[in-house]
Amino acid sequence: MKTRWVGVDFDGTLATWNCPWPENWRATGKPISRMVKRVKRWIAEGKDVRIFTARMDGYHPKDGPIPIHMVRESIEDWCLKYLGVILPVTNRKDYWCEAIYDDRAIQVERDTGRLIGEVDTTNTRHRRGIFAEEADK
Repeated sequence: MKTRWVGVDFDGTLATWNCPWPENWRATGKPISRMVKRVKRWIAEGKDVRIFTARMDGYHPKDGPIPIHMVRESIEDWCLKYLGVILPVTNRKDYWCEAIYDDRAIQVERDTGRLIGEVDTTNTRHRRGIFAEEADK
C-alpha cells in the first residue's frame, strides 16, 4: 500500500547552496542543522521522507548530461553521512506527496491562486519571473 511522503529539497534547504557544484557536479553543501534535525525527527516518527531535487534531471551546466545513478549516489552519500540513512531521491511528485519543503517554493492557496505568506518582491528572481505581477502592485 502506498503511503504519504514528504519531499525535502536538497540545495538551499537541506544542504547549503554555496558549494562548488557549478564546477563539480559531485559537490554538495554543508548540512543545514535546523532542517537536518527536522528530517531526522520525521524519520524517527516513521515518516516517508524523500529528497526532492532538480539535480535528478541529470543536467550540469559545465559537464552536460550526468547519468542519473551517479547523481543519486552523490546525494545518497551525503544522506548517509549527515542523516545516518539513505533517503529516496527524486524530482517527481505524485498523488501521495503530502508536502514539499523547498527554499524556492511560494505557497499558493488551493483552488484560489492566492499566495500564502509574504513574497519578497525585492528579489530579482521574483521580479523578473512569474511573480512580476505581484511586484508591480
